[in-house]
Amino acid sequence: MDKYKKLLNNSLLFAIGNMGTKVLTFLMVPLYTRLLSTADFGASDLITTIVNVVTPIITLSSIDAVFRFALDKTYNPAKVLTNGFVISAFSLAISTIAIPFVWKVPHIGVIFTLTFLGAIVNMMQEYSRAIGYIRVFAFTGLISTVVTIISNLILLIVLRLGLTGFLLSMEIALVVSAIYLSVFLKVWRHFSLRFVDFTMVKKMLAYSIPLIPNTLSWWLSSASSRIFVVTFAGVAANGLFAAANKLPSIVSILYSIFTQAWQMSAVEEFEDEKGSKFYSNILDLTIRVLTIGIVFLVVFNKFIVHLLLSPAYFLAWTIVPWLAVSVLYTSIASFLGTIYVAALKTKGVLYTTIFGAIINVALNLILTKSFGAVGAAISTSVAFLLLSVVRFFDTQKFMKIKVNWKYLAVSHLAFLMAFVANYIHSPQVTAVLSLVSILLIIVTNKKLLTTIVGSMNKFITTKISWKH
Repeated sequence: MDKYKKLLNNSLLFAIGNMGTKVLTFLMVPLYTRLLSTADFGASDLITTIVNVVTPIITLSSIDAVFRFALDKTYNPAKVLTNGFVISAFSLAISTIAIPFVWKVPHIGVIFTLTFLGAIVNMMQEYSRAIGYIRVFAFTGLISTVVTIISNLILLIVLRLGLTGFLLSMEIALVVSAIYLSVFLKVWRHFSLRFVDFTMVKKMLAYSIPLIPNTLSWWLSSASSRIFVVTFAGVAANGLFAAANKLPSIVSILYSIFTQAWQMSAVEEFEDEKGSKFYSNILDLTIRVLTIGIVFLVVFNKFIVHLLLSPAYFLAWTIVPWLAVSVLYTSIASFLGTIYVAALKTKGVLYTTIFGAIINVALNLILTKSFGAVGAAISTSVAFLLLSVVRFFDTQKFMKIKVNWKYLAVSHLAFLMAFVANYIHSPQVTAVLSLVSILLIIVTNKKLLTTIVGSMNKFITTKISWKH
């Protein structure tokens, strides 16, 4: 199968399995902002962030190793999964030593539970993706979301358990997901103690261990902004930041779905002699799709905030534009990061992420203290912009990628006008700038938009013809 068609087919499969999940999750934001105070919403966001950071550390990033090694045809997938579980189990057992020292930390029991359950689910999910069980991988997310929503409706609306109910629903969803994956993967057939191989364990750890400090650095480059917001502006301000961060997820949904398929193609096509052109074309397409979404999001920012969030969260509109642009830079940095993964050069991921983390922390200390949550959003945008630049030039030694610098300049001009339109107080100037920014992004992406519209029209026409 042609590599572009294969990437498209995989992307569509992930989209089918994930779109319902992403859309349902997004639609739940109004419920959360109405039933949880800004402080509780900020606390839930902080707990989720901590779990996301702690999981790779406690599991020694064995989840990433399972995906990468199971994708490699030279290894027995079942053997990879078995040794991945061995690494995680040993590491999780050792981590329990820390429990007495952190037991007084708020919600620590929930954090440990979510970390343990999340590690099991994530490892089985990544394994299913690597061995081609894409439908199982994608459907797990849908099941998790449906269970989360049902339990949220019961625990938040009926029982009025607030933050406790929100966290409990996450635990229930993980348990159900683990059961589903175990049954449909028939995980007992892929796990055997006779597969335990300490030579493989060493190889997997050599790959995964550099990703541990990278995880910390990546957290400092992105999620740490929440810590600075809480410290300098309070938990309520973090609630606004968390709510604002949900809106750019409209755009990041596209990349998060696509990247699941891209990671597989990136590894498979890395050694191909035409890999450079393939990588360059996919990066250009990624940037174009993201910039279209970001410009429209920033232009209609206030309307979307007013529509989806409760009045108590309306000031989130001041944070959204910066977080929206940070989605672009984060996605580019992530895309370039797959080159290190494909080349098995995970130390490069570590060094560049540390650079981005240092920049982000330094900017947060300056800007968040002065401008609150908006300053944190600006820090994140600038840090990931610089991280993207560094990774682009560093990865040239592994993969020669070409970038359409002219398009990047034009798209950033559109961003600038959309930004000014948000913050200026003149309705006339706002309308003109918004219109020009939209027209600019449409004209420069005319070919792409025409192709998308044509494909949709062909799909709809075919379906109508088939019905008749």
